[in-house]
Amino acid sequence: MPKRRATSPPQPASAQTKTARRTEETGDVKGGTVLNPPAGDDHGDRTPTRGADDVSNSSGINSRMNGHEEQTQSARSLSALAPEFVPGSGSTSPVIAKSNGLVQSELPFSSQSTSKTQSRQASKDSEASSPSKSIIRPVFKSEPLQIKDSTFQARLFSLESPAQTPKILAYMRRQYPGFQHHMSAWRYLMLKPGMTGLEGENAFVVEQGWDDDGEKRGGSAIIDVIEKMGLCDVVVVVSRRFGGTLLGPARFAHIADCTRAVCTAMYERERAAERASRVADLVAQLREWDTEVAELRLEIAALEPTKSKVETGADEKGKLPAISVSLKPPDYTSVLSPPDVEKAERLLQARQKTVQSLKAALEKKRAKPDAGEESSNAS
Repeated sequence: MPKRRATSPPQPASAQTKTARRTEETGDVKGGTVLNPPAGDDHGDRTPTRGADDVSNSSGINSRMNGHEEQTQSARSLSALAPEFVPGSGSTSPVIAKSNGLVQSELPFSSQSTSKTQSRQASKDSEASSPSKSIIRPVFKSEPLQIKDSTFQARLFSLESPAQTPKILAYMRRQYPGFQHHMSAWRYLMLKPGMTGLEGENAFVVEQGWDDDGEKRGGSAIIDVIEKMGLCDVVVVVSRRFGGTLLGPARFAHIADCTRAVCTAMYERERAAERASRVADLVAQLREWDTEVAELRLEIAALEPTKSKVETGADEKGKLPAISVSLKPPDYTSVLSPPDVEKAERLLQARQKTVQSLKAALEKKRAKPDAGEESSNAS
């Protein structure tokens, strides 16, 4: 299946969406399958006055935590402390740590599982020496967000195939054993049965799911952000290191904030790629219009009584004379880097008007020959 962009097209009303929902202990089960059964280890992350799970018994939390609008008075949202992606800067700036930023990392990963008896270093050497194994690295990761003695960090991976999802999760658990929870969510496009992809958007269906990895409702907090950002073909893993202090429902806001940081970075990168592609298309059209402008000017010059020299850099005979105009193609470097869509569109409109004007002038010349030529013919 060809590689697709992470930003998904707007989904039509008829598009099907399959969601793999995790079975919760609270009883709100939705259809689908999940990767692993609940670990049941939430480190007692519940409000001290509750005897049961803090999510199912907290009146301030919605069953899916959509938007995290409602929270208990004792656990206010600390969203302002989470990494905030600044477009164009390549970094995030959380209030609690001025040096925080989104960084790209290189993390080796083998698509084939290794024996538990092998050491990590031996596994890395094996992966590096085997060119046939696919390398999976996170595209973006957020700086660690430390709240009390808990640490949250998000990593975003691009998906080329849904089969990579379990391998990414297994890698995260193996590579970062110091984090007790590796919550994850994934969303990707799949071809419908019998479709080739040439039928348009209706040929695809969006599939998504999540894994709480013992942090109840942690995965659903991640998928909510991915859905709202409109991303596809991605996996986001939010790792949490638990230090012993209960955070209560506020932890879901921290999970969402870390997810939002890497998703925003991915969105901005995809947007920049789209702008660069758009500018390249416009410049290609500009060069075609430039060629037509030069040809029209040559034709007009051929009808002039006094032929002027063509500025081609060479004084060749037998060439069609034209008005004094350079035939060298314009330089569009300033439009291409950095990509300037607005400037390219303005230049294209100007070239189109120039062509219209030259065509009108050429028709005029052909309909009314020069008076000097008429008098010479009469004599």
